[in-house]
Amino acid sequence: MEHFRRFWFENFNKKPAFKPNYILPNITSIIRCLNNENGLAVVPDFLCQEHILKNHIHLVWEGTVKTENTLYFASRTDLKYKKELDIIKNIFTSKMK
Repeated sequence: MEHFRRFWFENFNKKPAFKPNYILPNITSIIRCLNNENGLAVVPDFLCQEHILKNHIHLVWEGTVKTENTLYFASRTDLKYKKELDIIKNIFTSKMK
């Protein structure tokens, strides 16, 4: 809900005057519903870009203000799974560009 509220406030300068009918638990469920033409969602573009490019879902409006969310990736220095963590960091880096 935080992404939705921030997007709404940054683009309309006020809090939304309604509550969503449904809040789906994960991006897979959201994309599946949108793919079946069942609904409208505020979704970060990097999470659905592939589906938009394949025309599985449609972009209705990007907004006038780009909403950003800073993610921090922290880890210990004495990692048992350093190799695996590096793979995950590379995936994040490539998807977030």
